Amino acid sequence: MSDLHDPGHHGHSGDFYDALETREPAAREAALLAALPAQLAHARSATSAFAEILAGAAAVFAPRQSYGFWTRLAHGDTGLGGSIVYFTNQSVLADVIRVLGFSTGATLLGLALSAA
Repeated sequence: MSDLHDPGHHGHSGDFYDALETREPAAREAALLAALPAQLAHARSATSAFAEILAGAAAVFAPRQSYGFWTRLAHGDTGLGGSIVYFTNQSVLADVIRVLGFSTGATLLGLALSAA
């Protein structure tokens, strides 16, 4: 019986898929780590593109709701109002700026409190 008919056969012979798998573990790891930044960049760009597609779909399938949400958000309305969730889910810097207004002094104070 030929190896091609063996259910455990995957189109190769031996214990390795290809010659790259026969390298020393350190060499395999180095190659994988060298390829990682490109893989991460691809994943980030694909995720951004997918988010844009979803946003476009929302505008098509729920135009009124989508328009209302993005218009409110563009004007600073997160929909949480003055609830405790809104204030506790923020950075110290953003809280200080929200209370004191956007200014150099408020920014510096917020940064100082964040660092403390």
